[in-house]
Amino acid sequence: MAYVQAQSPNRRAITLTGVAALHLAAAYALLNGFAVDVYQTLERELTARHIPADPPPEPVVEPAPNPDKTRLVAPKPRLVLERSSEPTIVDLIPIVPTPLPTTPAVEPLPMRPSPTPSFAPKAASPLGSPGKWATSDDYPARALREEREGTTRFRVTVGPDGRVRNCEVTSSSGSADLDRSACENVARRARFKPATDATGAAVSGTYSNAIRWEIPD
Repeated sequence: MAYVQAQSPNRRAITLTGVAALHLAAAYALLNGFAVDVYQTLERELTARHIPADPPPEPVVEPAPNPDKTRLVAPKPRLVLERSSEPTIVDLIPIVPTPLPTTPAVEPLPMRPSPTPSFAPKAASPLGSPGKWATSDDYPARALREEREGTTRFRVTVGPDGRVRNCEVTSSSGSADLDRSACENVARRARFKPATDATGAAVSGTYSNAIRWEIPD
């Protein structure tokens, strides 16, 4: 320590500079040596390492074709169309239709004859004497005083029960009161045997007659 203090400032500066230069040289040598070692180490590792390559792919083996399942594709025929100047004649073969099976004819059943009527139709007929349907007592009083006479012709409709359903004057006597009296008395008093049809059943019918009005003596 006493030696350093005894040195001059110039000498001291030179000494420090030399020391610093030594340190720099040592540091440079240290760094260069370290870098060389690292480079050589990396070069040895890179040179010595073996990287294996990928194995080649396995060959694909095609299966043998199965003769049972082999699909045969026929080649498409080649059509060559040529125009012909001559007309083509085609022979037509007549087609004979096959006859249909005939069904046997069915004979119609014989018609049954209509039954003959067991009864002859009959018209309505009066029961009793028609002369009692109108008497001199039925003469209208006014026609009697006026001494009017005449003949009234009538037609009645007879029901299946034998009673008069309607009375119609077919020919007038010339006096309305005489005609009216004739129909009223016939409808009230006349009774009939009804008309019958072909089966004998009673049906409606008609009956025609006349009443002659005369002033009694």
